[in-house]
Amino acid sequence: MQYAHGALTIIGGKYVTLAGAEVINPTGDVNYSRSILFGYAIPFAHTGIRATYAASDSMTLIIGVNNGWIS
Repeated sequence: MQYAHGALTIIGGKYVTLAGAEVINPTGDVNYSRSILFGYAIPFAHTGIRATYAASDSMTLIIGVNNGWIS
């Protein structure tokens, strides 16, 4: 689920991780590889709730509570 109002966005459920230098979708990845570290060193997704607030054009604040490591 997702709720957005102005600069605030709140998401809950299963969502893609913020960790790591690579992303799951290879078309959006400038650092494209499929190394062992990509598969085993970072989680692909999290389950929980995350709030994102765009404080300005150059700064975004993110806080969340995640449960576990989901591949």
